Amino acid sequence: MTSIGIVSPTICRRSTSSITLPVIASIWLRVICMDDMGKEAVRDGLKVIKLQNVKTKPEMSMTFDSGVLDMHCAYALLSDGIYSDNDIRALLMQKL
Repeated sequence: MTSIGIVSPTICRRSTSSITLPVIASIWLRVICMDDMGKEAVRDGLKVIKLQNVKTKPEMSMTFDSGVLDMHCAYALLSDGIYSDNDIRALLMQKL
């Protein structure tokens, strides 16, 4: 089973609503698992998701090694500071 490990429990704010990092991860994880190929990739290889908030876009990084997806994103920048579902899926498929 995949677990979500939060390295930095930062909350992103937009208007009056707050979106926590686990919610963000669950959204893109659902998109990746929409087809059989995505489900298989997650089931067979993804063990832990680590999310860390960084301040700027140049600090962003994403790695996948030994079943651990480690993403450093600038969540305060909203969609400009996160990786797309396709980017995440491509990394997972490349490393599996």
